[in-house]
Amino acid sequence: LPAFNIAVDLSEDWVIRGAANKTMTRPDPIDLSSQINISDLEDEEELTGRGGNPDLDPYVTYNYDLSLEWYPEVGGNYGLGLFYKDLQGYISNGSSPEIITIDGVDYLYDIRRPVNTDGGTITGVEFQFHTPFDEFFDSWLKYFGINGSFTYVDAEMDAVVPERNVPISLRGTSEKSGNFVVYFEKNNFGARLAANYRSDYLYQEASDDDRFDEWTHGRTIVDLNLDYAFGKNMKLRFTANNLTEENRSRFWYTPNNWFSDERHNGRTYVLEFRITTD
Repeated sequence: LPAFNIAVDLSEDWVIRGAANKTMTRPDPIDLSSQINISDLEDEEELTGRGGNPDLDPYVTYNYDLSLEWYPEVGGNYGLGLFYKDLQGYISNGSSPEIITIDGVDYLYDIRRPVNTDGGTITGVEFQFHTPFDEFFDSWLKYFGINGSFTYVDAEMDAVVPERNVPISLRGTSEKSGNFVVYFEKNNFGARLAANYRSDYLYQEASDDDRFDEWTHGRTIVDLNLDYAFGKNMKLRFTANNLTEENRSRFWYTPNNWFSDERHNGRTYVLEFRITTD
């Protein structure tokens, strides 16, 4: 797909960059399934079901980025960027009445399926920085450094939720997100402690006015990586994820944010030994 990139040196310390490209995202294979899961027939007041959609098309995104970057003489870099995305055919969930035949009897079900929508736009701003300490300290602190980023996103979708006549929301997208990393590098050893934050985000929009949108609480997850290299071809890595044991919790979008469910993820530890060949 077409892509365009340009970088202009405004001075020895300042660079401006621009980019434009077109991307195509294929549907999740699960969403293409023709299978339908329906509710219990004994609940005659509400016959509902969920299914896939074999007729889903990929959706296309036109992306535009503009950033200004500063590379000071003392080292490191800092950047501020703007981005705009035009989504066409974005995949979301929709529901419609369908006749389901069970044991020779026809039933009218409200079936929820992924569908291609009219799409929408995403506008955002991002700030990123990287500051190594070797230009500021002569002591052991020179082996440290920090880097991070912060992103703000505003998404406006053109399609509406069936039966509710309200714009759909971009599922899984936090309005605010960011990370902050402290690292240490000396000889063959490296360590990184990272805090990754994201604000609340939509998990599932309500299908009608009798239900509520379901959201996932924002959280900050802290991870640790330790690396030691044995020569050029061997590396030992220890990773500890979610050190503070943050849970994943969801809530119904009501005035009191009613509790939906919670999952205890706990910590995870991974020990890796890698060998590469030239």
